[in-house]
Amino acid sequence: MLYSQAEIIKHHRQLKGLTQEQLAEGICSRMHIVGAETGRRKLSAFIFKDVLQKLDLNPADFNIGIDLEDEEMIFLLQAFQDVKRYVVNWDRAGLLELKKTLTNSKFVHTKTIIERTNERTNERTNERTNERTNERTNERT
Repeated sequence: MLYSQAEIIKHHRQLKGLTQEQLAEGICSRMHIVGAETGRRKLSAFIFKDVLQKLDLNPADFNIGIDLEDEEMIFLLQAFQDVKRYVVNWDRAGLLELKKTLTNSKFVHTKTIIERTNERTNERTNERTNERTNERTNERT
């Protein structure tokens, strides 16, 4: 018999005696778990893998759409999740740390990406500096 993501998560969470908040901690928001358990939201393969592991289930026993033995794929999926989280939370320090991680990664050729990111960051900084200078000039006149 095949079970849905909702059935798997809710059943095993309750068996372990975890609240939705406890299960979500360090992985995703409680609302992600609520949505997954009610079937209104399907968790990404990477988040579902983390949830399964927290429930002490072997992700390899479930077809979640990624090869869990593919170290490069897992690294890239994690980096993608990190980027989304840092952007949503406006976490510049997190993005800078991820930039270092990607630069040193054996999987990602990031020179071009890093150079473009640096250029965009410098452009934005220059634009903000110019805006502030213009505002100060306008205030004086």
